[in-house]
Amino acid sequence: MTSACFAKWRIRGGKISDADTVRFTAIIGKRTCALKLHLGPGDNHEPVLTLMLADED
Repeated sequence: MTSACFAKWRIRGGKISDADTVRFTAIIGKRTCALKLHLGPGDNHEPVLTLMLADED
């Protein structure tokens, strides 16, 4: 299972917007936040997961 597939499996209700990005919402405190999880290459071509707000690049 790849990291992106694992992340999709763990984040229920998330939607894959690209082959390497999962968009989802999370409740943090009393706020609901739109987030995305991106899988990309690191400096040495290792897989790196980056969690960011949905409107960030």
